[in-house]
Amino acid sequence: MNNYDPGISPNWTFFPFMDSLKNAAGGWQAMGLIFVAALLIASALALAGGHVWDHGRSTQLGKAGIISAFAGAALIGAAPHAVAFFANMGLF
Repeated sequence: MNNYDPGISPNWTFFPFMDSLKNAAGGWQAMGLIFVAALLIASALALAGGHVWDHGRSTQLGKAGIISAFAGAALIGAAPHAVAFFANMGLF
């Protein structure tokens, strides 16, 4: 097994647009969370309406939307931490 280390490490200040790129990524994350919150509200309304008017399909879609909203929020919130974790693994 070859243990050659080229000595390359990430340089976060090399490009002048890195701060703008970080801000843009944070903006996309915030926008995603806003969409997830809207999905959660719409799904809760569909679940409640389907339950009140005894419409089974709307109730099922409301439940699926709520679960999808929670899963999406977890993925969006965990994405930066997952990237940081795997970036520091040192696999290569």
